[in-house]
Amino acid sequence: MTLELSKHGDILEQHYYSIIEKNIPAYEEIWKRYIGNNGKAKIIQVVNLPCEENSRRILFSQYHYSAFESIVCICELINDVDEIELSNIKNYVRLNNCFLSFQAHAGRIRDCVKKMGESFNLNYLYIELDEYYKQRNEILHGCKIPFLIIDGFYAIPKIKGIKEDVEKWHDSMGWNDIQDKDGNFKFINDHMAETYREILKLLNKCLYTLLPYIKDVVKRFNFNLEPNEDIEYISDITISGMYGNHFYTYLSLNSSGSTN
Repeated sequence: MTLELSKHGDILEQHYYSIIEKNIPAYEEIWKRYIGNNGKAKIIQVVNLPCEENSRRILFSQYHYSAFESIVCICELINDVDEIELSNIKNYVRLNNCFLSFQAHAGRIRDCVKKMGESFNLNYLYIELDEYYKQRNEILHGCKIPFLIIDGFYAIPKIKGIKEDVEKWHDSMGWNDIQDKDGNFKFINDHMAETYREILKLLNKCLYTLLPYIKDVVKRFNFNLEPNEDIEYISDITISGMYGNHFYTYLSLNSSGSTN
């Protein structure tokens, strides 16, 4: 029986499978060959896999999953921003938190790709994601980014990436340094959505670059990952990265959203 992420992934992978199917199919191609799920949000064990190879595989799986988790978080942050009306100070703070969290997740995706690449000596793999990592640094390492309100919508300056551009916002600028003129500002919703689409494309490209190396390991060590037919695959909040079996027993999520 073949592993299918939509049926045999953990709850996050199953719930957000449409993102994988439409945008990062390479994620599943790697997962079903090299990682899998034993039914308890744990990597499937491979018998007689050398210790060093097993350690590499486990760590790779964690970066692989973390990149996807950040993709999901970015998607939800964009949805949240689309729903925020700048009608009071709390909504302004919510918008700021969403934007800063977005930048942090964009940076983590790049870092995860870097670590996955390094595990197969592909030390260049992350390079195309550096544009968004650089933008992340300009935001998180400087003072708060200035903004405009245009027709009730929040607009921010264009952000400097890898290329030098004195007119774009960077971490050495102050609020008075940015020029308020046509083309310098962009609606924050548009910025986040466009960045998200580019990161999805680049992440998928990076994972497909890794796939031949994954296939080689799978062939050399005779992987044969299959679903666990003796267990019902989880449908509660049991999720990859939980520590200790007590979570599997005691933590679940009912339909109202509370834990029991």
